[in-house]
Amino acid sequence: MTSAGFWHWKALTFLFHGTERRKRSKSWWHGTPLLTAVQLRRKVRVNVMSRKKAPKGVSVPKGKDTWYYRWHFYRPDGSKADRMRALCHKDEPMSTVWQEWRKLQKELVNQEEKLVLDDLWQMWKDSAEFSNRSEATCTNESYEIAPLIKHFGEKPLDAYKLPDVKQYLELRQKDGNGLTAKGKGSRAMALKERKLLQRLFNWGAALGYCQQLVCTSLKVPKNPAKTEIIEDWQFEGLRRYLSEIGDLYCVGAYLLMARMGDMRSLTPEQLEPKGIKITQEKVSGVTQYKEYNEDVDEWLERALSRYNRIKERCLKEGRSAPTTLLCKPDGGKYTYWGVESQFSRAKEKLEASLGMEMKFGFTFHTIKHTTITNFVPAERGSTKQQASGHKSEQVLRIYDHEIPVVPSNVLPRKQQLITRTQSDIVRTAIANANSSKLGIN
Repeated sequence: MTSAGFWHWKALTFLFHGTERRKRSKSWWHGTPLLTAVQLRRKVRVNVMSRKKAPKGVSVPKGKDTWYYRWHFYRPDGSKADRMRALCHKDEPMSTVWQEWRKLQKELVNQEEKLVLDDLWQMWKDSAEFSNRSEATCTNESYEIAPLIKHFGEKPLDAYKLPDVKQYLELRQKDGNGLTAKGKGSRAMALKERKLLQRLFNWGAALGYCQQLVCTSLKVPKNPAKTEIIEDWQFEGLRRYLSEIGDLYCVGAYLLMARMGDMRSLTPEQLEPKGIKITQEKVSGVTQYKEYNEDVDEWLERALSRYNRIKERCLKEGRSAPTTLLCKPDGGKYTYWGVESQFSRAKEKLEASLGMEMKFGFTFHTIKHTTITNFVPAERGSTKQQASGHKSEQVLRIYDHEIPVVPSNVLPRKQQLITRTQSDIVRTAIANANSSKLGIN
């Protein structure tokens, strides 16, 4: 072997062995036995040929067992979108892959790229109208769109008909049809997803992306109004199984009559001399000062102590200070499901401790129903509507489950009864009056 051939062989060997050898030894040429020249040439030829045989854009994604063809196109708003189409199983010969790819190319040549629901959603997310919505609304819509995209898939927007939406709503209410992770149907979620679908198509039709789809005629029955509240003994039982941050969230939501979103967004700057300043995210324009009292002071002391510990650790590690009062251990902001999951785990532990397959139907949001129901206006110097921040009595009645206490009636007393003698006198007088009217003397 010539000197040039030797070094060429060494260079090719380095491509296959260099990384492993560098891990094991400072000298890459020391280590496991090298491949022979024949084995090396064969391996190089196979790898190169296999890469060339696959058409451009065709690959087997990680964790998949199918060849997919991926291509790109641009939406009407200028954003880039991807499309994927399955070709065949990865164990099929390369000739089959090429054959399926050529078939697909013939289909796509004269076929106009049509928008699907995922495209409409992505353009909606990038719009100014979406950015002006509250953080909670944007988060909820991100969860609501997932089963819709999963069900309709690559269905073009122009092909949507009311029967298609009706069929989806029926499946969503019945058992979920595999649309959700838990596989449970929900009338409430079906109603929300129908509203979201209507909103997307109204927005897209106004910009010429699709035709208008009127889904409001498809009625979805609402779930019965919730009247359940968390009893005092249940609340105390939950607190025994909650973590420190979970307890702070639950107690704070009860004391401040706040929703989870308000608690997640609570910052140290909102702690003012007048009270805790809260602008309810779901009720636009309603800002209140929650007055301090003994219980609020105790809760606030625990919350600030935890916040200061996390803040000190973040600054020591060179990170920025947390922006929210009830933050994560790393200083980040809790998500909705991050708080709800802690509440759910504590509820499951409480149910297990009681035995008898006892199940409670309340959620974290039930805390707001409970605190409004238990609020005593006479003792707090404010009406329930003022304390809750609701704009109307109608909305307040949804949360207030207090059963009114009314006086009961009493039996008539003997002295209040008309005696027999009095009755005879009355009957005689009535008879005389009737006789005079008829002209009877």
